[in-house]
Amino acid sequence: MPLIKALKKIWTTDPVEFQGKYYRIPKSFIGPKPVQKPHPPIYMAAYAPSALKRVATEGQRLVSRRHSAERRRSDVRWNQEYGKEFRS
Repeated sequence: MPLIKALKKIWTTDPVEFQGKYYRIPKSFIGPKPVQKPHPPIYMAAYAPSALKRVATEGQRLVSRRHSAERRRSDVRWNQEYGKEFRS
């Protein structure tokens, strides 16, 4: 997701420069930087398998609206396992 990539750049890089399909940041110094390192947690909601995959690869925390507590636990476990290699 281009927005997540742009935010991570803003939060972790000085100077920041980003060129994406929807966002462009010319070489800039943007501050203040977040206290959390490397950046604040990113919460994303997901229901469909493709969205769960996106959360695992781009986000860090899953917000689930499933009605079953067991299904929520399952989604969170899947997100944690699948996303391990993508976390920064």
